[in-house]
Amino acid sequence: MPGSRCATILVISLLSARATLAQPTPDLPTTGTRHVELLAERSAEPPEVRVSPGVATVLLFDLPPSRIEVAHRERFRAVGVDGPVLTLVPSEPLSELEQVRLTAHFADGAAPTSTTFLLRVVPQSLAERQVEVHRRPRSLESYQQELLQLRVEHQRCIQELERQRLSPAQEDALAHLLVAKHLTRTGVTTRDVVRELIPHPRNALKATEAWTYRAAKRVAVALEVTHLGAQRWQMESASLEDKTGTPLRIVRVWQQATGVPDEPGHIVVEAEAKPTEAQGPFTLSLLDTEGQRTVILGNVMFP
Repeated sequence: MPGSRCATILVISLLSARATLAQPTPDLPTTGTRHVELLAERSAEPPEVRVSPGVATVLLFDLPPSRIEVAHRERFRAVGVDGPVLTLVPSEPLSELEQVRLTAHFADGAAPTSTTFLLRVVPQSLAERQVEVHRRPRSLESYQQELLQLRVEHQRCIQELERQRLSPAQEDALAHLLVAKHLTRTGVTTRDVVRELIPHPRNALKATEAWTYRAAKRVAVALEVTHLGAQRWQMESASLEDKTGTPLRIVRVWQQATGVPDEPGHIVVEAEAKPTEAQGPFTLSLLDTEGQRTVILGNVMFP
């Protein structure tokens, strides 16, 4: 949501810099409160809510549901209902599933009498913390609060654009790397990790080549991939998390080719990391623009 809007603004402004950024600097908000409005007529696609093992996601209904049904209930650490507040805390085994259905029933006789959500399993850094569900017309105050939030996000996007504008024009030049102290006398170390990776069985892409890199202040993962599905796949964002779920700060995501089936492509994910950081196994998660077809690679090791 907010991250997608900022990413769109940043991509448009940076196309002239010879590299396409698929994700803004992670200092920009990527979760926040999202609003879902339920219509009397059922939509073709049920609304999605992004959840992650160990992260609490709260659904705040304007009218309390009478009953909640959650598929694979045993894979949730907690499913708590307190009036209009529904709290979901998935457990670790839930990560084996791509999505889970949740149905809320209402007993006041108004339409809709029930609604279904798709709980999509994502990395912790992409999980939603709060979603407000509106079954009746929203108040003016609710729209004003959302507008205020959008204005704050817009201002942060403007600040990020200004930071990019004031940065050196030749960011890919060797001199810039030296001045910024991203490169030292030790240079860049590499590691071939394609045989070490643990891919998720439902990945949309297959990594045929995989290398990791480490410089003075940065690490990177470079993938050569092939498309496994019939639909185009375009990357929206990425995360690198250690075994505790702590993410590295992503600074650049790049994709070559458009994800057409049978067409090889290349993906690069760059993150900040001091020489003493990023020592253990990491999980690389790539999310597409539709937020549905993820690519998850475990056991990513850096040199």
